[in-house]
Amino acid sequence: MQGDLLWVYEGLTEYLGKVLPARSGLWTPADFRESIAAVAAEMDNQSGRNWRPLVDTATAVQFTILRRRAG
Repeated sequence: MQGDLLWVYEGLTEYLGKVLPARSGLWTPADFRESIAAVAAEMDNQSGRNWRPLVDTATAVQFTILRRRAG
């Protein structure tokens, strides 16, 4: 199992979770813009990946799962 690009899959899932309701008519364009603005505001208040690159967290998931099964 290779998980180097796991963050791409999860990011796509998050993106489609916002786009699909808007495109299907469940959300109005204003609802979609508000949702995106809320995500941007939340990210604006986070420090980001100063201490660990994102790829490290995606790769570390594999080892965490393997340890739980072995123990």
